[in-house]
Amino acid sequence: MSLADDIRSLRDRVLADLNSAHDYFTDTQIAWQIVDEAVAAGRTFATRNPTTGTTTTQVELVARAPVYVAEQLTEATFQQFITIFESFFFDLPRLWLIASHQVRWGESSTSNRCWTRRTKARSLFRLLIRI
Repeated sequence: MSLADDIRSLRDRVLADLNSAHDYFTDTQIAWQIVDEAVAAGRTFATRNPTTGTTTTQVELVARAPVYVAEQLTEATFQQFITIFESFFFDLPRLWLIASHQVRWGESSTSNRCWTRRTKARSLFRLLIRI
């Protein structure tokens, strides 16, 4: 696969990950709205956390929802965006380094393995302009 193809593949993966993170954010907001509407319509329930033993009623859950959505959901989604950016930030130069400095095993005249390096003459900047 060429460097341009690798960069396009990276771009596609990053965009899909960003879309997925945003879908999670939006879907979770909608789920909390559905819970709020169900409780407003008179639905009652209680949930128990098996790890902590805490029991939460529908009233408590609806009271916690604004903090969960405004703070925890927003922070978690932002952290996911940062993780995706970090992955892109480090994968892009890695792809370029691999393509511009291909390292392969070769045989020396004494039949010992040695590293040889084949350098390509393209710069990352010129390649990115073409994409």
